[in-house]
Amino acid sequence: DRDIVFYRSTGQPMKETTTIYYPLAQRISLNQEAVCPGYDLRRLEGPGLTEREAREALKSRRSACFLASNSVMKRRHYNMDAVVRHAVFRLLGRELGEPCRGSGFIYPPNPSAVLCPGHHLTASRCMAASKFVLTMENQQERGWFSEKVFLALLARTVPVHFGAPDLGEYINPKRFILCKVADENIAKLRSTHVKRFEQISIPGSKTKFPADSDVVQFAVELLGPDLAGCIQKVKEVNDNDEKYIAMLKEPVFLNSGKVADSWVDATPAAKALENVLKILESPLYGESTNAAPKRL
Repeated sequence: DRDIVFYRSTGQPMKETTTIYYPLAQRISLNQEAVCPGYDLRRLEGPGLTEREAREALKSRRSACFLASNSVMKRRHYNMDAVVRHAVFRLLGRELGEPCRGSGFIYPPNPSAVLCPGHHLTASRCMAASKFVLTMENQQERGWFSEKVFLALLARTVPVHFGAPDLGEYINPKRFILCKVADENIAKLRSTHVKRFEQISIPGSKTKFPADSDVVQFAVELLGPDLAGCIQKVKEVNDNDEKYIAMLKEPVFLNSGKVADSWVDATPAAKALENVLKILESPLYGESTNAAPKRL
């Protein structure tokens, strides 16, 4: 019953209506109710860090990797994709030879857990202590990226992203590390759980209410081969300071770091809305589709 719907991914267009893509990260940045002084995507405009800034950032790092997450998975609210971040958390800790730091969740009981006061839009203050930050969404879908990756970028660290396999179409692919899972394995992962229910049916389990650690181990075994590439990429950059510094020196945004007339300033969404209104013969426009908007 809607003529136009704004949606936060390109993977789920609404049926029988016009859908305009409106990235979640941008909506949060522009929404005055959610905005906080530190979260402004325009602060990332322009070139990357200077050589000096990049080396100072590296020198300030106290741990290799960091993950902020409310829980392993809110079973009534999330798809099983949300477990991917914890599979990466476990696999990356093993590969780097030190546990990733964690905040906001209790799995696993981890001596490397850190207290991160504030809320999700101020998490960059905690992220800044680590070389890599796991910025992983609750599901894998084209165009689906939130504030997470940008909080890591604002913290001058390197994001390790899962969620939008096409993220490199929106920000510089040389400035982050992408983890992707094959569609068939995402389907296998999702087949074990139906959102809005507590039950999870993982192979070999005698209960439909398995412990979080068992859920994560299942994800590690299923997705390990898919995640091996991004895990190795993180290790490669972690072991080579010059490669890490080179990533920090890259601009965040495409087009030499410029944001004017890009998705960051909402220009594409605004132009799309204008075109749709003209097609629908909105009273805001005159008889000619090229006419300027009327004043009402």
